[in-house]
Amino acid sequence: MKRRNITGSQLIEQGYIIRDADDKYSGEIWHINAGLRTMFDTAFDDFREAHYAAENIRNEKETLAEGNRKECHGMIKTLTRLKRYIRTVADKETARNMFHTLSIDNKYPRKDENFVSVIFDLVLPHLDNWDGTPQEIAPDMKNEVTEQAKAYFDSSLANAEKQAESTTATGDLKRKRKCFENVLTRVRNWLYLKLPQGRNDAHLDEYGFDIWNKPHRHKPKAPGNFLFHRERGTWSWDAVEGEGIVYELVYRKYRTTGAWTELYRGDETHTDNHPAAPGKYDFRVSAISGKHNGYWSEALTAIV
Repeated sequence: MKRRNITGSQLIEQGYIIRDADDKYSGEIWHINAGLRTMFDTAFDDFREAHYAAENIRNEKETLAEGNRKECHGMIKTLTRLKRYIRTVADKETARNMFHTLSIDNKYPRKDENFVSVIFDLVLPHLDNWDGTPQEIAPDMKNEVTEQAKAYFDSSLANAEKQAESTTATGDLKRKRKCFENVLTRVRNWLYLKLPQGRNDAHLDEYGFDIWNKPHRHKPKAPGNFLFHRERGTWSWDAVEGEGIVYELVYRKYRTTGAWTELYRGDETHTDNHPAAPGKYDFRVSAISGKHNGYWSEALTAIV
């Protein structure tokens, strides 16, 4: 497998393939020696853990970012209600002065990084300025602004912390991926040296590495836009160019190793087939042209 531009999931898949193949050929001369195997297992486990950790943090970050956008929108709507309230208790000129004092005389962009500071440094400290006057802001209005500001602040803080955590996890993932790729190069070179036919040996394919004299120009590309349409319960993917193309959709339990189970095989670019038992699974699809098995798509996780 050429590791240039492949995804982390595909790299993890090759790690499992190498483990299975090396266990299968434990008695052969090309069986990876103990030192290199230990190095491989350590680098693979470290990379896999970092990949899933970064993936989980990325999902959490997206959820928090969406929540923060909603709280920001809620803050803007609350300030709009505050302005409307002020217009009911003050004349036009007094209202304009109150808006300026509260720093709500401008429209705030939803991605203004200083918006939280504006709320806590300029809006909240001045809500009591007109207590005891005809323009006094009612307690329920103050509470609404204060509570929404707290919710927005908490959301912004959590979002910032998760962003920093994501940056750290991404850096860790890059380092561990590079380490794993370096070990993969050592494993490939070991196989080149020990296999009977060297870099042209057919066993390389079982380890997920390219065979030099293999006619890759005939190997179909991975189908693009592999999607699960939850509302319809169907799978779809882009057609792949080639003669007599047949597609194979397979699945296995989420984040498990071992064999994949065929879910669909045919010439259509969609199917409504599902695993017999409901659950969370990983899915992938490839194109087959005659005797040439194509590249697999990146694994897609779905609950069906």
